[in-house]
Amino acid sequence: MAGSLVLKGRRTALERAEKLLSEHCFPDCNLRGRLFGDTCPLVSLSCFQTPQRIPHDEAVRQEFRPTKVGDSFGPTWWTCWFKVELSIPREWAGKEVHLLWESDGEGMVWRDAQPVQGLTKEGEKTSYILTDGLKETEPHSLTVYVEVACNGLFGAGKGSLIAPPDPDKKFTLNKAELVVFNRDVHELLVDFEILVDMAKLLGEENQRSFQALYVANQMVNLLDVTDSCTFPAVRHLASSIFSQKNGESQHTIHAMGHCHIDSAWLWPYEESIRKCARSWVTVIRLMEKNPEFTFVCSQDGNLPSGESMVRQFLQGQRFFQQQFGKLCSEFWLPDTFGYSAQLPQLMRGCGIRWFLTQKLSWSLVNTFPHSTFFWEGIDGSQVLTHFPPGNSYALKGRVEEMMKTMNNNRDKGRVNHSAALFGFGDGGGGPTQKMLDRMKRMSDTDGLPRVQMSTPDRFFSMLEKEKTQLFTWIGELFLELHNGTYTTQTQVTMPGMGGEIRQWVETI
Repeated sequence: MAGSLVLKGRRTALERAEKLLSEHCFPDCNLRGRLFGDTCPLVSLSCFQTPQRIPHDEAVRQEFRPTKVGDSFGPTWWTCWFKVELSIPREWAGKEVHLLWESDGEGMVWRDAQPVQGLTKEGEKTSYILTDGLKETEPHSLTVYVEVACNGLFGAGKGSLIAPPDPDKKFTLNKAELVVFNRDVHELLVDFEILVDMAKLLGEENQRSFQALYVANQMVNLLDVTDSCTFPAVRHLASSIFSQKNGESQHTIHAMGHCHIDSAWLWPYEESIRKCARSWVTVIRLMEKNPEFTFVCSQDGNLPSGESMVRQFLQGQRFFQQQFGKLCSEFWLPDTFGYSAQLPQLMRGCGIRWFLTQKLSWSLVNTFPHSTFFWEGIDGSQVLTHFPPGNSYALKGRVEEMMKTMNNNRDKGRVNHSAALFGFGDGGGGPTQKMLDRMKRMSDTDGLPRVQMSTPDRFFSMLEKEKTQLFTWIGELFLELHNGTYTTQTQVTMPGMGGEIRQWVETI
């Protein structure tokens, strides 16, 4: 009878589970609303502002003035340093405690004079873990500093993302407090999300879709959000889906944490340095908690000449040899506006035999016919090339994205491996713990592509085993978008954008 109810009431069953996860529907009584437990105000909060980007040691010697949540800071491109004095309640012993921090600017937490965590609301990083499980021997009172850049993840455009920056924009501190983080609620939320997405995205004709929905409905029936004693049994039900494995023929996705940073797009070059710091230190913290996690970062190569590109390869290969004792085998360039037919020759001459980008998926007219192929340059040099079928270098690890990566593979039957790059990009940010937790549940779940953490070397080595079946593309890789974006003349303008372009030039 329960099974037939699910089959006849598919929409109702889906809505039951979705409302448990909603941030907007009944957060006062659903599961999402239980993510954070008790809260505690800070002991004190003070700040000072500066137009300069100064080091930590200099910042902490400045005069800090009292401030509070709701205050605004700025203007654009300034920096606000916050001194955060806190005391964790003794009754929170054994609990995971976070500093919850939400502001309009990009933040960096400093603890014991070391950068430890990036904080960016747009990058879904709004809390810093003070302790995984508070021990009596741990200090309950401490002081941390939060360095906040008065700009967002994508700068401070006036009216739109790519508009020139608003020089007078203010940035508000919306939340700053201690909270108990309920890790068991977080895990349940991810379980429900994956099952609901399977039910919705696998389709009503798919048996696995109904299995996921049936289990999700059982979980709702068993769950009491006010009683954590019910949580283990509910999670056990979810594992009954996640523990059912794929067959050997299932498509394998090689997931790699990724963070693309434009050197100076909607922000000054100096801010890119801090974007790197915020992103990299967050990634290191994730690696400490997730030993299987791998990470790749990238920038742009839009304008170099052939000679300049060779020098870049030389410098990069020297760095790899000095730091890692090996040469790099891949050219990783996801966000450049097209690729010259000279590149395969330059790559091979510098010891590189693999190439990855996703930018050609942006073409407006013609869809590129392959995801994995050999790219042949003007002298006949070839490099094994991959375009991630998810058509993004900033995935979030969702079921929908993994399904797209599998289904959009344009070389089905010849290639059974694809790359998926996940993490906030362009303005930095990188992966989050939630992205990793999603993909752990998809590592080998029947009905979904097999998702495994990987590296560029490991991924391309798998592709090379399938290379005898691949097509060859000869000549340039032309992007049918972003035409006419470069000129040596600053007075060249587009209709209606002359003033904006000149303002950007003057700012730079």
